[in-house]
Amino acid sequence: MKKIIAVLTCIAICFCFICCDKIQNTSKTTYNISITLNEDMSANCSLDLNYVCEDNVDKLIFNLYPNAFSSATESPIYPEYFSEAYPNGIDYGEIDIKSVTVNDKSSNFTYLNDNKTHLNIPLNTTLKKGESVQVFISFNLIIPNVKHRYGYGDNTINLTGFYPVLCVQENGEYYLNNYYKSGDPFYSNVADYFVSLTLPSELIVASSMSPISVKYLGNFTRYNYQRFNVRDIAFIMSKKFNVMQKKVSDITVNYYYFKDKTPEKALNTAVENITWFSNNFYKYPYKEYVVCESDFIYGGMEYPCLSMIDCTLLGFDRDYCITHETAHQWWYGLVGNNECEESYIDEGLTEYSTLMFFDSHKEYGYSKNELLERVKNSYITIRTALAKKGITTPNMKRNLGEFTSDLEYVSIAYYRSQIAFDNLYNFMGEKRFYKFLKEVIKEYKYKKINTQNLLSIAEKIKKGSKNLLENYINGVAVVK
Repeated sequence: MKKIIAVLTCIAICFCFICCDKIQNTSKTTYNISITLNEDMSANCSLDLNYVCEDNVDKLIFNLYPNAFSSATESPIYPEYFSEAYPNGIDYGEIDIKSVTVNDKSSNFTYLNDNKTHLNIPLNTTLKKGESVQVFISFNLIIPNVKHRYGYGDNTINLTGFYPVLCVQENGEYYLNNYYKSGDPFYSNVADYFVSLTLPSELIVASSMSPISVKYLGNFTRYNYQRFNVRDIAFIMSKKFNVMQKKVSDITVNYYYFKDKTPEKALNTAVENITWFSNNFYKYPYKEYVVCESDFIYGGMEYPCLSMIDCTLLGFDRDYCITHETAHQWWYGLVGNNECEESYIDEGLTEYSTLMFFDSHKEYGYSKNELLERVKNSYITIRTALAKKGITTPNMKRNLGEFTSDLEYVSIAYYRSQIAFDNLYNFMGEKRFYKFLKEVIKEYKYKKINTQNLLSIAEKIKKGSKNLLENYINGVAVVK
């Protein structure tokens, strides 16, 4: 989840590895991706996609996130962050689609807008639910010099959201979104992934995927990976990485770092996170979890099985960020939602889960009530400042493009949502609230939840919960 640094403490801030074997007779969409990273921060790539139809379609539409960083698009970064994000001056990146085939036949693909952030591929026939089609996309990347999700800095290369990502279908239509400045502008279905990554041998890779094999090719190394049942994948690369590892049950937790002076502490925090969330919510379903330091201006960002942490974070800010991103493995990773329209769901559940973790681990120095008091003070301070500018709407369910600043977004998606779920906790009581969280996971793991689904489960656990949450979501409840 994108966020302001120190969000609680500062108000002002058989695989197709080389694309040769095609997947057939599968019941799930499968991404087979090949990447060759060049030393000039370009990459030659391909995607061999086996798409399994979830609804009748005659075309496929993909998000091309790297083009949000191109010269044809308004920067996805607020101007006040430019100097930190672009320390060497504004730099641009892109994804260039070279060719597309559908079932081995050349396709006349098009773009839905001038900045080429949505790729349209006609199928020339209508697929029915359960039917599949093979789509092959050849593309090149230019990775920008920017401390963001997709970009590189002095220490790391952040390769995330770099491939064509299928848009989600809702009510027979594709949901299309922009790469907004606030929040995490992502929305995707669960799929299976196979990746071949070839890169200069001097680079160490922190991957969200499970490694299968390694082949040394002189100055280059090829890594083969797989990961099942995830919404997306990520790779963070660095010449400087050190690695620490610890086992918890059958899960291997890895910490990749280059700046941290107390890496054991960060690793232990991640281990304690995985243990506590598994014991209290739902067992972490993968065999690996990675936390890595990175050049990133917003504190932290979550991906299934990997969390990237801003290398400048220190002390409790780092503990908090690691815990927050780890909680996202349940709220976003397991239980998905439309982060562009209902960001309060995954952010709110993640933030409140983070508070619950620290309340049960007093050795970190903060109780839930202490943290909540700071949240309320921050919320009131920000909303008061926004009101002086004529910004008075505190409703929680809205498009990311409607937020005027990161502070406004944080006040709603993080602060107001925490306060809302704390009121629900107090209304339900501890036992029922845990039951509520477990029921959400039981009903929507590997799926997507929306506001009405959430309200329905809450009301089923205890009558009156729906009205309580709605008052916060709709902006009626007043925070004092």
